[in-house]
Amino acid sequence: MGVVDEAAAAAVKAGMELFTYSVADSMIDLSGNGTVASREETPGLIVSMLSFTVDPFTLDFVRDWWGTSLIFFVMIALTYICAGGGFALLSTLYPDTAQRMNWITGNSGHFEIKEWISSVSLALIFPFLTYFGLYIILQLCWVVTALLSTTALDVIPLTADNNNIVIYIFMAITYLILSIIMGIRNIVIVIFCAGGLMLAALYLIPALRSLILNIFMYFLLLVFMQPLLVFIAAIGVMFIASLPPILLICKPSLLVALMILLLLTGIVLVFGYGTVSRMIGIVGRI
Repeated sequence: MGVVDEAAAAAVKAGMELFTYSVADSMIDLSGNGTVASREETPGLIVSMLSFTVDPFTLDFVRDWWGTSLIFFVMIALTYICAGGGFALLSTLYPDTAQRMNWITGNSGHFEIKEWISSVSLALIFPFLTYFGLYIILQLCWVVTALLSTTALDVIPLTADNNNIVIYIFMAITYLILSIIMGIRNIVIVIFCAGGLMLAALYLIPALRSLILNIFMYFLLLVFMQPLLVFIAAIGVMFIASLPPILLICKPSLLVALMILLLLTGIVLVFGYGTVSRMIGIVGRI
């Protein structure tokens, strides 16, 4: 009976491992990788997925919106230039009338002709500055990401340990969630590049400048989130690969910690620390 029990236990263990591996394989398949050819490729797949880039300037969607964005920008810019110029002329010729208009509209500030001239100058260069600036920012991101990912991919074979079922399931979860995170990032970048000139036009309106700046900072955060995640992965795998033999027992724990760090970094950067904290608080109360 003892032999039979041991055989049954071994069969159950093998079945559970096979089921767990199949679930992890399905997570990788679900995120768009297709058939899992080799589980040893999973760490490299994570870095390759993080390094994947979309060039928004080659998409028809972005090009189709450029014309609309330009028309919107011209309308807002001309309105601002004409309205500001008219009010400047009114303030010069009829200052009392200008003060009454400020009182009626609730604008207690004094009209600054220098600020208006500065905004007009921005309006003239914004169409060139917007698209050229976006192109330079994205190109810089892609170059840095490519350099870091090459380093990480060279070292990853020294850290692969997919015979450990816990590590593999963590890698699969990381791959799936980060695929969603990077998908959201790419969508935001494409939309921003398509309508960037609209945001530049809205920046001419003083009341909206703070909001537009926040949107632009969020865009920069998402753009450079990619090299940051690849940098964390590269540094992590290099550190794990350089462990002395006496510390190899810590390798599985360090790999899991690296996966968790990548997940937390990606989620916090996309959704914000405050949102994540509130979500964790809600889950904790449940």
